[in-house]
Amino acid sequence: MDKTTPFFSDDDFDLLEDFLLSDKVGDDAMTVSALDGFLTGIAVGPETIMPSEWMPMIWGERGASFSGPDEAEEICGLVIARYNQIILELIEKPEHLEPIIMSDHTGDLLGEIWAEGFVTAIEMRPEAWKSIFESDYGAAVSLIMALASPDTMSEFSRDPDEVSVIANAITEELPITVSAIDAYWKQRRGFDADAQ
Repeated sequence: MDKTTPFFSDDDFDLLEDFLLSDKVGDDAMTVSALDGFLTGIAVGPETIMPSEWMPMIWGERGASFSGPDEAEEICGLVIARYNQIILELIEKPEHLEPIIMSDHTGDLLGEIWAEGFVTAIEMRPEAWKSIFESDYGAAVSLIMALASPDTMSEFSRDPDEVSVIANAITEELPITVSAIDAYWKQRRGFDADAQ
């Protein structure tokens, strides 16, 4: 694939973000960043989960009110495009995986939003994920789960500023962390990543 023409572009991001922030979905719909974490968790998880199962979770309890079949096809197509892009990046150059992470007005990364989406993916198959916590890769998943939980993050330090520094550090290492998780499950399935 020509890396200069990604199949999930900035314009696609804007279109998807506008839809997820609109009144066509409920207040509990995922943001683009949470969706990105969710899709990443689905992509690197222990079992293949079909879009028909995970797609409805994106829109929240109320579901999505598409204006018609064309909009439904367009928006769902954008979600699938990002999902496929994550898979391709993990195969070709996992170290260059680029999670969609937002930042606040101070410039601090909001990795917890992405992490919440990833944890939602884990919760779809909690039993299947259990073995990784007993392996050398368990710390990688635990870091993401910690990032998603303010209570857990507060255990690292009583100083909010220090907690923020730790959260930013975990967020910046997400490409490496996700690659490690992906490698674990591929090894379990007898998948030779170097053969790709």
